[in-house]
Amino acid sequence: MPPVKRDYRSQYRRGQAKLLAEGTRRVIVNSARKLFASRGYGATTIEAIAREGGIAVQTVYANFGTKRAILLELLQVAQAQGELLTIIGRFAAEKDPAKMLRLGAAFNRRFYEQAGDVLQILVGAAASDPVIAKLERLAEEDVRGRCARIARAWARSGALRKGMTQKEATDLLVAFTSPEMFRLLVTSSGWSPDEYEAWFVVTLESLILGIPYRPVLASRS
Repeated sequence: MPPVKRDYRSQYRRGQAKLLAEGTRRVIVNSARKLFASRGYGATTIEAIAREGGIAVQTVYANFGTKRAILLELLQVAQAQGELLTIIGRFAAEKDPAKMLRLGAAFNRRFYEQAGDVLQILVGAAASDPVIAKLERLAEEDVRGRCARIARAWARSGALRKGMTQKEATDLLVAFTSPEMFRLLVTSSGWSPDEYEAWFVVTLESLILGIPYRPVLASRS
């Protein structure tokens, strides 16, 4: 048989093996997500994840090694959705503060809709896993750092509302972008994600940029 055909078959087999491995990892991550959410991270075992996915325990260990590694991949998958990456790219290129707020609101709304359960899993895992707890602290520090850079840029450009300090702007951005704010308004108070997104924009426009506030919940009155 000509070498070209051998090369093709070899490449095909490698490609199929890669697809199979990726599919197995998705099964493991999805099974873990379901169990972490329903039972809690601490109470979920590798064996339970394997049973949920209908695969061998050895397969889970071969792909991830530890339960912590599964959670870390779950976090990465949650943040790597195509729509979210598009919004991040647009945000990075945007200079207008009001448009940045709209993009930030759109990102938060979609991320918390898609991955709110993952963030709750992270909080639960941090209570029993010091490495995850450190990761959570680093993530919080990263969010504050990004908010501080945005507030500093707005302060330098003169975009902040009169009397608004850079520190206050940073603190407001951190508070409003938190998952707790989404949970309190959407999950606990019954707001729709659309209402949350619109309120996020008009409230921060008013508080930080000094743009007159426009009520967004008039239909509820």
